[in-house]
This record gives sequence, structure tokens and C-alpha cells, in this order.
Amino acid sequence: MEKEENILGKEKIGKLIIKFSIPCIISMLVNSLYNIVDQIFIGQGVGYLGNGATNVVFPLVMIGLAFSLMLGDGASAYLSLKLGEKKKKEAKQEYVMEYYYLQLYQYYSV
Repeated sequence: MEKEENILGKEKIGKLIIKFSIPCIISMLVNSLYNIVDQIFIGQGVGYLGNGATNVVFPLVMIGLAFSLMLGDGASAYLSLKLGEKKKKEAKQEYVMEYYYLQLYQYYSV
């Protein structure tokens, strides 16, 4: 099996942004399409009260998702830096701390 080369240190930034942003854009489009179709089915099945309820809750779900992504992405960036510096003990301590932060967030957000 051939060893794959890490393109992050060798390719131009513009090319990397395009390569890594396309899956993100596709997932956002699929998510938006899902929400539109979901609203159509809720409107047909439950009626306008169902649409109203989901439109009230949706921003709360997005706020919760934003906080989860903030903690998770921030932790992964920090862990990657520490592992790159070969500081595994600090990375392990940060991992444990982030795990407990996310557990507390999950407990109090429900």
C-alpha cells in the first residue's frame, strides 16, 4: 500500500480552500433541502401550528449546535497543536477537560 502524501503543507491555499469547502457547501445545501421538505410535510400533516412550533424551536437548535461546534472545534484545534508539538500529556489533560465541558453542556442544555 502506498503512503499518502500530506497535501496541506504543499498545495496552494486557494486550491485547498476549494477542495475542502465543496463538501461543506454540499452538506449545507442538503441540510437546507431537508429543512424545506420537512416543513412541507409538517405543514401538510399537522398544519400551520406545526410549522409555527418548528420555526420557534429551530433557532434554539442552531444556537445549541453553534456552542457545541465552538467547544468541539476549539478543542480539536488545540489538541492538534499539542500533538504536533509532541506534548501528549498536555493534550490528554485538555481532552479530559473538554470531555467534561461537553458533558456539562449537554446536561444543562436539556
